[in-house]
Amino acid sequence: MISLKDQIKSLLVYNEKLGHILNIRVTPKASDNKIKIDTIIRVYITTTPENNKANESVIKMISKALDIAPSNISIINGMKTKNKTLAIQNYRG
Repeated sequence: MISLKDQIKSLLVYNEKLGHILNIRVTPKASDNKIKIDTIIRVYITTTPENNKANESVIKMISKALDIAPSNISIINGMKTKNKTLAIQNYRG
């Protein structure tokens, strides 16, 4: 079975200016915090999308899955939507 980290790594796209790019779909107010991967990465979080809490939770979950510091991840598109694009800096995989 392929690890979650390896599955996420396989979906990263490298961009010279931004680093690695990752597209995800977020479901706030879920019953559990989890990451599922089918054709896209789905991030389920229990937090509500208020005061940027959901975005912070997403960054923490992805950073934990990739074993990198949360400060290396930023949301570059979709701050207020369920579909988000993340930029991941300093990732060696």
